[in-house]
Amino acid sequence: MATSDNIIHSKNISLSLNEYAQRHQCPVTSLDFDLLGLQTYFKTCHLDSFVKFHDDYKKEYTSSPKIIKDHARFIQIYKIHIHPKKPQDIELVYRLEMGEFSTHPILVLSTESTLPLNKYKEQEMLKKLYNELNKIKASNKILVNLFSSCMVNDLKAFVQKIYKDGFNKEESILLFEGISPQVSQPSKVINHYRDKVKNQKVSEVEDSELIITYVKPIYGEAGLNAMGQKDRPWEQQ
Repeated sequence: MATSDNIIHSKNISLSLNEYAQRHQCPVTSLDFDLLGLQTYFKTCHLDSFVKFHDDYKKEYTSSPKIIKDHARFIQIYKIHIHPKKPQDIELVYRLEMGEFSTHPILVLSTESTLPLNKYKEQEMLKKLYNELNKIKASNKILVNLFSSCMVNDLKAFVQKIYKDGFNKEESILLFEGISPQVSQPSKVINHYRDKVKNQKVSEVEDSELIITYVKPIYGEAGLNAMGQKDRPWEQQ
C-alpha cells in the first residue's frame, strides 16, 4: 500500500532506502523500490542555477560540442515507491563496469540471471528488462532516459538473441553514452636507465638515481560522465 511515507522524491536512492530502513527499524536488504517517475534538471555557463530540462533544451543540447562548450551538467530527482522486497520471477545477476572516466558504463549480465522466457513474450520481456535496467541506473546515479539510445539498442538485440538462441554466455549492455575528456597529450613513460645503457657498455644503477619518469596526460576539454557531471580527470590527479 502506498502512503506519503513510502512515496518519496530522492536524488540518492541508496541513501533514501537506508533512511527509510532506519525509521522503520528493518534491514535495508529487505526493501525494494519502484521507479514511478523522474525530473531532470540541468545547468550551463549561461544559467545561474539548475532549471528543468524541458523539450526545447533537449532539442538544443543534442550534440557533444554544444554540451561541452556550455559546460552542461545534469541532475535527476527520482520519484520512488519503497516497499518490502517480494519474490521476483526475473532476477538479474550482473556487474557494472564504469570505466576510467565513467562516461560509458557497461552492465555485464551473467547467465546465472533468471529470465523466464517461456512465461513472457519477447516484447513483454523487453519492457520488463528496460524497467529493471532503469532501476539499476537510478540506484547508481546514472542518468535515466538521457543519452541512452545505446541501451535501448543493445537491450533489443539481447532480447532478440536470447529468444532465438538462448542465454548461453555473458552479454554486455552499454547503459549510457557520455563524452570522454579530450587528451591533448597522452601519458608516457621515460626510461632513463634504458637510455643510459644505450650509451654505455656496462651500466650500474647508482643510489638515488632516477630510473623511470611517468609523465601524466594533459587534458584539453572536460567530458560528461554518466552521472551528468563534467568529467575533469586533471582534478583527480
